[in-house]
Amino acid sequence: MNGVSMETHFRELDDQGYTILEEMLIPDQIGSAIETLAESYREEPAAEHEPGTKRTHNLTARAEVFREIIQLPRLVACMEYLLGSDYILSDMGARSPLPGMSGSSRSQACFSISSRNILAP
Repeated sequence: MNGVSMETHFRELDDQGYTILEEMLIPDQIGSAIETLAESYREEPAAEHEPGTKRTHNLTARAEVFREIIQLPRLVACMEYLLGSDYILSDMGARSPLPGMSGSSRSQACFSISSRNILAP
């Protein structure tokens, strides 16, 4: 682990609306995620509503690595901090700017996780 406390991540979520969880994946997971994203991007056209990007959705249905990612303890802790412990994951997607797009010196994938709270009875 990189030494950043969960309290720091929670504060970033409150202050910035996002946090970066570094050093979460092992090299094999990174390679598998990149390979799956590349395959998915070949199957789906570039995002028409956002020129210059590639997008894909429903990653947890595409590959085991994404089902592993959504269960990582630090990610789960952030989700529970934001949503409470009673949430359902409804989608996991990725967005990658194409090389040469302004604001990106290299193509970077950005993962997003959509979920919804489930109200307790």
